[in-house]
Amino acid sequence: MAPPPLVRSILSVKYDGATSPFTTRVVHAYMAEHLEEHVADLIAVYRVKRDAMLEALDEHVGREGGASWLRPHGGFFVWVRLPDACDPAKLADTTELTPTMPLQPGHNRIAVSDRTKTSNVLVWISKLGTTDGQSRTEISDITLQAAA
Repeated sequence: MAPPPLVRSILSVKYDGATSPFTTRVVHAYMAEHLEEHVADLIAVYRVKRDAMLEALDEHVGREGGASWLRPHGGFFVWVRLPDACDPAKLADTTELTPTMPLQPGHNRIAVSDRTKTSNVLVWISKLGTTDGQSRTEISDITLQAAA
Protein backbone atom coordinates (compact mmCIF):
# COMPACT_ATOMS: atom_id res chain seq x y z
CA MET A 1 0.00 0.00 0.00
CA ALA A 2 1.38 3.37 -0.98
CA PRO A 3 1.00 6.54 1.07
CA PRO A 4 -2.15 8.52 0.08
CA PRO A 5 -0.19 11.42 -1.52
CA LEU A 6 1.65 8.95 -3.77
CA VAL A 7 -1.59 7.17 -4.70
CA ARG A 8 -3.13 10.55 -5.68
CA SER A 9 -0.08 11.31 -7.83
CA ILE A 10 -0.25 7.93 -9.58
CA LEU A 11 -4.00 8.22 -10.13
CA SER A 12 -3.53 11.67 -11.65
CA VAL A 13 -1.84 10.08 -14.67
CA LYS A 14 -4.63 7.53 -15.21
CA TYR A 15 -6.60 8.18 -18.34
CA ASP A 16 -10.37 7.45 -18.40
CA GLY A 17 -9.92 4.55 -15.98
CA ALA A 18 -7.93 2.62 -18.58
CA THR A 19 -4.22 1.82 -18.71
CA SER A 20 -2.15 4.77 -17.65
CA PRO A 21 0.14 6.51 -20.13
CA PHE A 22 3.01 5.88 -17.70
CA THR A 23 2.38 2.11 -17.64
CA THR A 24 2.07 2.10 -21.42
CA ARG A 25 5.46 3.80 -21.73
CA VAL A 26 7.08 1.36 -19.30
CA VAL A 27 5.74 -1.66 -21.20
CA HIS A 28 6.77 -0.11 -24.52
CA ALA A 29 10.32 0.53 -23.28
CA TYR A 30 10.62 -3.03 -21.97
CA MET A 31 9.17 -4.63 -25.10
CA ALA A 32 11.41 -2.57 -27.37
CA GLU A 33 14.30 -4.60 -25.97
CA HIS A 34 12.58 -7.91 -25.13
CA LEU A 35 9.71 -8.45 -27.59
CA GLU A 36 11.36 -11.18 -29.68
CA GLU A 37 12.44 -13.08 -26.56
CA HIS A 38 8.94 -12.77 -25.08
CA VAL A 39 7.27 -13.97 -28.29
CA ALA A 40 9.68 -16.91 -28.48
CA ASP A 41 8.76 -17.85 -24.89
CA LEU A 42 5.04 -17.66 -25.73
CA ILE A 43 5.51 -19.81 -28.83
CA ALA A 44 7.30 -22.45 -26.78
CA VAL A 45 4.54 -22.48 -24.12
CA TYR A 46 1.73 -22.70 -26.67
CA ARG A 47 3.59 -25.34 -28.73
CA VAL A 48 3.61 -27.64 -25.68
CA LYS A 49 -0.11 -27.06 -25.13
CA ARG A 50 -0.90 -27.62 -28.82
CA ASP A 51 1.11 -30.84 -28.88
CA ALA A 52 -0.60 -32.06 -25.69
CA MET A 53 -4.04 -31.42 -27.25
CA LEU A 54 -3.11 -33.19 -30.50
CA GLU A 55 -1.68 -36.15 -28.57
CA ALA A 56 -4.86 -36.38 -26.48
CA LEU A 57 -7.04 -36.25 -29.62
CA ASP A 58 -5.01 -39.03 -31.26
CA GLU A 59 -5.11 -41.16 -28.11
CA HIS A 60 -8.69 -40.62 -26.93
CA VAL A 61 -10.67 -39.69 -30.06
CA GLY A 62 -8.75 -41.27 -32.89
CA ARG A 63 -9.69 -40.96 -36.52
CA GLU A 64 -11.52 -44.29 -36.89
CA GLY A 65 -14.92 -42.73 -36.19
CA GLY A 66 -14.50 -40.14 -38.91
CA ALA A 67 -13.40 -37.21 -36.77
CA SER A 68 -10.63 -35.13 -38.32
CA TRP A 69 -8.42 -32.20 -37.39
CA LEU A 70 -5.43 -30.39 -38.76
CA ARG A 71 -2.21 -29.60 -36.95
CA PRO A 72 -2.42 -25.79 -36.58
CA HIS A 73 0.56 -23.75 -37.70
CA GLY A 74 -0.54 -20.65 -35.82
CA GLY A 75 -3.27 -19.42 -33.55
CA PHE A 76 -4.69 -20.92 -30.40
CA PHE A 77 -7.36 -23.34 -31.62
CA VAL A 78 -7.54 -26.91 -32.85
CA TRP A 79 -10.72 -27.27 -34.87
CA VAL A 80 -12.22 -30.76 -34.88
CA ARG A 81 -14.55 -31.79 -37.72
CA LEU A 82 -17.10 -34.50 -36.96
CA PRO A 83 -18.43 -36.81 -39.67
CA ASP A 84 -21.59 -35.69 -41.50
CA ALA A 85 -23.51 -38.55 -39.88
CA CYS A 86 -23.15 -36.81 -36.50
CA ASP A 87 -25.89 -34.40 -35.58
CA PRO A 88 -24.70 -32.75 -32.38
CA ALA A 89 -27.07 -30.23 -30.82
CA LYS A 90 -26.01 -26.62 -30.71
CA LEU A 91 -24.07 -25.86 -27.56
CA ALA A 92 -26.82 -23.39 -26.62
CA ASP A 93 -29.33 -26.28 -26.70
CA THR A 94 -27.36 -28.44 -24.29
CA THR A 95 -28.08 -28.96 -20.62
CA GLU A 96 -25.38 -28.79 -17.98
CA LEU A 97 -25.73 -32.01 -16.01
CA THR A 98 -23.11 -31.29 -13.37
CA PRO A 99 -21.25 -28.22 -12.15
CA THR A 100 -17.68 -27.51 -13.22
CA MET A 101 -15.19 -29.75 -11.48
CA PRO A 102 -11.45 -30.40 -11.70
CA LEU A 103 -10.30 -33.62 -13.33
CA GLN A 104 -7.33 -35.47 -11.87
CA PRO A 105 -4.86 -37.84 -13.52
CA GLY A 106 -6.16 -41.39 -13.54
CA HIS A 107 -9.79 -42.35 -12.91
CA ASN A 108 -12.42 -39.63 -12.51
CA ARG A 109 -16.00 -40.27 -11.41
CA ILE A 110 -18.54 -37.57 -12.16
CA ALA A 111 -21.82 -37.94 -10.31
CA VAL A 112 -24.73 -36.71 -12.44
CA SER A 113 -27.75 -35.89 -10.30
CA ASP A 114 -29.79 -34.40 -13.16
CA ARG A 115 -32.30 -36.95 -14.47
CA THR A 116 -32.50 -35.45 -17.97
CA LYS A 117 -32.35 -38.23 -20.56
CA THR A 118 -29.38 -37.85 -22.86
CA SER A 119 -27.73 -39.88 -25.58
CA ASN A 120 -24.59 -37.76 -25.91
CA VAL A 121 -22.25 -36.34 -23.31
CA LEU A 122 -19.75 -33.56 -23.91
CA VAL A 123 -16.88 -33.23 -21.43
CA TRP A 124 -15.50 -29.74 -21.94
CA ILE A 125 -11.87 -29.45 -20.89
CA SER A 126 -11.08 -25.76 -20.91
CA LYS A 127 -7.65 -25.85 -19.32
CA LEU A 128 -4.97 -28.49 -19.05
CA GLY A 129 -3.05 -28.15 -15.82
CA THR A 130 0.65 -28.39 -15.28
CA THR A 131 2.80 -30.36 -12.88
CA ASP A 132 6.37 -29.21 -12.34
CA GLY A 133 6.04 -26.93 -15.37
CA GLN A 134 4.96 -29.78 -17.69
CA SER A 135 1.53 -29.92 -19.33
CA ARG A 136 -0.63 -32.67 -17.89
CA THR A 137 -2.47 -35.02 -20.23
CA GLU A 138 -2.82 -37.96 -17.85
CA ILE A 139 -6.63 -37.81 -17.62
CA SER A 140 -7.19 -41.41 -18.56
CA ASP A 141 -10.71 -42.37 -17.53
CA ILE A 142 -13.96 -40.54 -16.91
CA THR A 143 -16.99 -42.42 -15.61
CA LEU A 144 -20.38 -40.77 -15.43
CA GLN A 145 -22.44 -42.09 -12.53
CA ALA A 146 -26.18 -41.73 -13.21
CA ALA A 147 -28.58 -40.29 -10.67
CA ALA A 148 -29.82 -42.84 -8.15
